[in-house]
Amino acid sequence: MDGLTVKVDFLEAGSSGPVVMLVHSSVAGARQWRRLMDDLKDQFRVRAVNLYGYGKTPPWPNEKRQTLDDQARLVEAALPAGADDIYLVGHSFGGSVAVKAAARLKGRVSRLVLLEPTLGGTATSPTSECKRCFPQTNSDGKNAFIVAASFIALAAGKSVSVSK
Repeated sequence: MDGLTVKVDFLEAGSSGPVVMLVHSSVAGARQWRRLMDDLKDQFRVRAVNLYGYGKTPPWPNEKRQTLDDQARLVEAALPAGADDIYLVGHSFGGSVAVKAAARLKGRVSRLVLLEPTLGGTATSPTSECKRCFPQTNSDGKNAFIVAASFIALAAGKSVSVSK
């Protein structure tokens, strides 16, 4: 973003507990997480960011090629001030963005949940940058959000009731 100020759009639910930041896939916006947000809001402070061109976040503004780092900076900008126990959840392309954001945020991310991530295998891929990667995939798309809710709760040492 190189000095560019962008108003980042996100959805929010819950007001206490660890911060859960949700990063959507490339075929959906933050609204894809509404059901999961509803399931988690009683125990977590949940935010779902809209990446460039989704929701009210403006499209990519520069003529230069967009990078995962640019998207990861949006995730950072959507975090509440002072958040230092962050649970990052990414789906598909959002998984790549979440891994990049985890690398940028270093020790502030305590949990990383990836659902059907699209991660490259090159030396410059996000996986090579992030050593705190806890991949969680599920080939059954219907259950992906239930898996995410359960995994987040387990990782936090809590129980959560999820609707089916």
